[in-house]
Amino acid sequence: MRDFIIALNRVYSKNKFIIWGFISIVAVFLIVVNAMEKLSQKNSNSSSVTNTTTIVANNTIENSVNPTFDEYMQNVKSNQGAISTFAKFCNNGQIDFAYQMLSESCKTALFPSKEAFVTNYCNVFFDTNKNVSISQYAGNDTYKVNFNDDILTTGNTSKTDYKQDYITVESGYKLNLLGLVKLSNINRESQNQYVKAKVLTKKEFVDYEEYEVTFKNLTSADIVLENVDEGGSISLVAGESSTINMDISSYSYGDFNIPGNGEKTLSLRFNKNNSSSLATHIMLNNIQIINYQYIVSSDENGTVTKTTTYPSTVALKVSL
Repeated sequence: MRDFIIALNRVYSKNKFIIWGFISIVAVFLIVVNAMEKLSQKNSNSSSVTNTTTIVANNTIENSVNPTFDEYMQNVKSNQGAISTFAKFCNNGQIDFAYQMLSESCKTALFPSKEAFVTNYCNVFFDTNKNVSISQYAGNDTYKVNFNDDILTTGNTSKTDYKQDYITVESGYKLNLLGLVKLSNINRESQNQYVKAKVLTKKEFVDYEEYEVTFKNLTSADIVLENVDEGGSISLVAGESSTINMDISSYSYGDFNIPGNGEKTLSLRFNKNNSSSLATHIMLNNIQIINYQYIVSSDENGTVTKTTTYPSTVALKVSL
């Protein structure tokens, strides 16, 4: 035993630097491992406390208990993300949140109430759960969005059609739907002695523009602003050589008739081209006034009538 101890001391004396170096390395390793375990436990505890934090991943919300609208929106970091979040709201039936994402322009121009939004958008584009495909369309803020059936939800593998919209994203990730790009208030009046016009708003869509105009008939006779069968007499003018005729395909007979001293508000639609954004006025070149007979006097000797003497046609330049 004594010989073993002597031999062990000799080994230690000869290799003590190596032995203590190894012990030091092991000690440092154990300290680091212990510190990492404590840090991991701390992070785990912190995560369990903040379980209402909204985490967006793969278009789903995880680790969240009834997140608020603001919590959802805090995780939106891009225009595409805003559109995806909007689609998720619609798929989940979170109508209040989806409606909150609409811009004030979109609400004013297209969906003045949640009921109108549900009827004219949700029921049309989200009749079933949809996946969305988003691609940039024009500029930096307008996107072409395809809504495809979610096969996992519907189980329909044969249906390949889709619905399409053009969505513009405003500041604050507010959305304009149905191709609406911008709504502008104009409130400008023009008139001659026969007709008065007030341009209220301009709705700019992806491929056309729509001007909301209130016309006041200043005569006692009926007037016709445009002949739907012929068309071509109402145009959008941008400079001397650029005119765009109004698209009359969506109008019906009688839409442009205004009774004597009457008033009517119309939406005048023009297809867009490179110069439409520079338009200065709308020209109505062939407003027809329907002269009529009226009774001047009537007695036992008979009835005396006269016919109004308004010009049969007049023109009106409506400034924008």
